[in-house]
Amino acid sequence: MNSKDFLLQELNKLAKKFPGVSFRYDHNSAFKEHVIEVSPESTYKSNELYGDAEYKISRIMMELFPMETVAFVGADSLIKINNVTEIIAAVSINWFSSILQNNNSNDFLTLGCTNKTKNYSEQNTYALAA
Repeated sequence: MNSKDFLLQELNKLAKKFPGVSFRYDHNSAFKEHVIEVSPESTYKSNELYGDAEYKISRIMMELFPMETVAFVGADSLIKINNVTEIIAAVSINWFSSILQNNNSNDFLTLGCTNKTKNYSEQNTYALAA
């Protein structure tokens, strides 16, 4: 497993563990750096459980890939994401349960967007692949 795959796997786990949190990810392979923007900033700045989980990922990353760096940042950080390659978020799929005939209110769907991304904050856009 390479560093990008490791981080994306861990970010998916975080998204499921902390519903409502989303991540924008950028990887600069030339400089061997990974930048992850965490939203909402309140999670990034003040949720102790989230902070512990983020710290654990950073430590494992340093052990497995000592020549690479990872930075978790908020939107107001001086470190900016120049080219979003992934967006990761867990959203409740309760609204979809009637179609799936599954009434488990604890189900979450992890969404990943690759390469070019668009701002859908004002739209209700859903996709399902079967």
